[in-house]
Amino acid sequence: MRGLVHCLLLLFLLLPCYAAGVYKWTDAQGNVHYGDRPPQGQAVQSMDVEQATPATPPAPDSAARRDKQQRLLDSFAEDRQRRTARREADRQQQADREQKCAQARQRLQKIRNAAFLYEKTADPDNPRILSQAERQAQTAQWQAQVGKWCD
Repeated sequence: MRGLVHCLLLLFLLLPCYAAGVYKWTDAQGNVHYGDRPPQGQAVQSMDVEQATPATPPAPDSAARRDKQQRLLDSFAEDRQRRTARREADRQQQADREQKCAQARQRLQKIRNAAFLYEKTADPDNPRILSQAERQAQTAQWQAQVGKWCD
């Protein structure tokens, strides 16, 4: 973020503002905008802007210049690390979604292909067979899971 601010500041210092006119307007969300062309269909306020020549900063000594350069490089490195961590987190989240999608699809396919569904009871040799309504509820539940993880 700081790198972006530095680039924008440098851009404004290096590019002169020509006297083409500056307009100010507020959009529907209440945000104020400035531009060299007025937007169509909106009320604008014309502004007079004096063209200023950028002042030449004094030449910094080499130690100060190296320090400033190092801070800029550190800022770029921090930004790169944040972007890399964010990309890795996104990749991990996508892999997790894909795994859960595959599991939900497999489970739904098993439910659809099974002759009957059952649930375990206290007696492992005597499971309870699910009714048609319970089977439909299980199918709907796993269809919802497929929709959640696969879409």
